[in-house]
Amino acid sequence: MAVVHALIIKSKPSITDVSGFAAKIKAGYEKVDIVKSVRVGESINSVEQNKGYNFTLLLEFEDEATLKKYLEAPEAQAKKAQYLDPNVEEIIIIDFKY
Repeated sequence: MAVVHALIIKSKPSITDVSGFAAKIKAGYEKVDIVKSVRVGESINSVEQNKGYNFTLLLEFEDEATLKKYLEAPEAQAKKAQYLDPNVEEIIIIDFKY
């Protein structure tokens, strides 16, 4: 059963081009072999509705074991340090099977 690692992200105020930032994140995560698919989208809701969480990153994996392997890999920590840590104010993470 496939698993999605969903990151609902509130970028730092210094990120003024959310679409451009999201495209860079997508390009970076698409280079990770263990990730089955990457989807990134900018919120179309008002700030009142999305509470400032302005985009979502969805990483799809074959199964829970593959997700766990990815999360423990140095490559995952490197991507987080490169793309997310310096640019993100808050993240909500939800993993789900389908």
